[in-house]
Amino acid sequence: MNEPVDQEAARLRGELVGRQDGATLLYQAWVARRITRDGLRDLLPDAWTRADPSPEMVIGATSWVEMFREAGRLLLPTNYPALPDMLTIYRGAIHHRRRGMAWTTDCHKAAQFRRRREQTERTPAFLFRAEVALEAVLAAFNTRGEREIVVDPSFLKRIDRLD
Repeated sequence: MNEPVDQEAARLRGELVGRQDGATLLYQAWVARRITRDGLRDLLPDAWTRADPSPEMVIGATSWVEMFREAGRLLLPTNYPALPDMLTIYRGAIHHRRRGMAWTTDCHKAAQFRRRREQTERTPAFLFRAEVALEAVLAAFNTRGEREIVVDPSFLKRIDRLD
């Protein structure tokens, strides 16, 4: 992760570490323009990956998309391979959350998420597949072995249920 380039980002980093509500703190700082674009790029991955129960449920997809768009596409680790022009992505989710932002390029990982959702939501979950153009991709994170692809859900035109 890059070092924060401004004092507010440095201060926020200290506040965000290990906090599930870090997304809310980051969003508030960004809306108030207390952090720079570089500060946003530095803090956004941690805020996204630590948001609980899921990032979109914390501050909403619209807010996330706005922040990711301002930050520019994020690839972590920094040696993440170049992304192709079209990607096949997978998601394990309950039916009404199939258009979410968090996807993976690993079908088996998506199946694990499907099982987890069934356990936590106590309702049937499914495995979904979509094709997206590179312009839909806001971030690609492989920092937790999830091969996560964060997409702007407005680009999800066709979502197929696989099971």
